[in-house]
Amino acid sequence: NVSFLGGISIDAMPLEDDSVDVAISQYGIEYADTERVLPELGRVLKPTAKLAFVLHDEQSAILSSMQTTARGIEFLLRPGGYYDGLFLLDKIQNKKKNVRKLQADLKYRNTVLKLQQIKRSVEGFPSPLKKFLMQHITVTNRLFAKGLPISSSTRRQSIKQRRALLEGTLKRYQELTAAALSREQYQTLIGQVEREGFTVTESGNFMHALGADTKTNMGWILVARR
Repeated sequence: NVSFLGGISIDAMPLEDDSVDVAISQYGIEYADTERVLPELGRVLKPTAKLAFVLHDEQSAILSSMQTTARGIEFLLRPGGYYDGLFLLDKIQNKKKNVRKLQADLKYRNTVLKLQQIKRSVEGFPSPLKKFLMQHITVTNRLFAKGLPISSSTRRQSIKQRRALLEGTLKRYQELTAAALSREQYQTLIGQVEREGFTVTESGNFMHALGADTKTNMGWILVARR
């Protein structure tokens, strides 16, 4: 039988002592305070229990890819960059609705030029980062499409929402980077597990096969039993 419990703290679980057969964590436990979590796992796990962890490694391919993407997101979010340009463009368009007056406005032309330069810079990024950011830019730029029946306030709100999407993604990447374990931290975790009476049966890097002769590091693994 399997029961699902939500809204509980991993370091204070509403479970009886020696009541759980196995503990599994896939890219999760490293986000918590293991000094508190592992004694709690030791309490609820049965004397014959097993645990299996897959953890983020600061040298993994996942971290490398996300750090590259994070730098691209930071490029779009930087002050005076893409989003500040969009807000300025909206402000100018809202004041000068006549197309001829708009095209003659020096600030408008300079802002458009700057946004085009940012787009060209993104086009020079490596794939798949370029694809990810270009999709974001393409969708966001549609808010300025000719003939689009949209008010300035609605457009600005939509721009804020698009920016918030990137900010949320960047925050998750930063949290992942902070949680990822160095080799020394991983060895410390193994020691914590052993102090709770477990014997480690499998450890090291989780290597994912990309082909017949190529493997990539996807993180740490730790399997143990009492």
